[in-house]
Amino acid sequence: MIKNFGFIFIGALTICAVLAPWILPYNPHDLNLPLGLQEPGWPHLFGLDENGQDLFVKILHGARLSLTVTGVVVFISVCVGLLMGTLAGLFGGWVDQLIAGMIDMALAFPKFLLALALLAMMGPSTGNLILALSFSTWAGFARLVRGEVRKIKKQEFVLSARASGGRGFFLIRKHI
Repeated sequence: MIKNFGFIFIGALTICAVLAPWILPYNPHDLNLPLGLQEPGWPHLFGLDENGQDLFVKILHGARLSLTVTGVVVFISVCVGLLMGTLAGLFGGWVDQLIAGMIDMALAFPKFLLALALLAMMGPSTGNLILALSFSTWAGFARLVRGEVRKIKKQEFVLSARASGGRGFFLIRKHI
């Protein structure tokens, strides 16, 4: 039970964050100044801040935004990394060198600082945050996929498909 506590806690927090608008009766932006700095208890589990806003509601709504950003960033990073790694691993030659160089350049910078610099250039917004984080994290996925594609394309079933006339995207879709 103890070893599963973290998983259970994160799962419960995720479920609460996703269902927050339906299970919580308070808006995170509502002000109630006379009740400011109320201690934790029922019905305000974490208490109220100096403006009378429910802290638990604010945390759950913040978790919703964090889960959304994280999910979209991972989806975009995996898609870009999958595409770039597959192209580099399958075609080889100058395509592989170009994409491998881009991967190495992206991995040379610290991810957080690269995302922060991109966000500073593009301006503050959730969409720009998603783009900056996606741009700074795709390279790890691309390097992994590139290595696997290079290994798989040398196996007999892929060589047999290539000898039978399979090329490019047919090999990717059917065999790799």
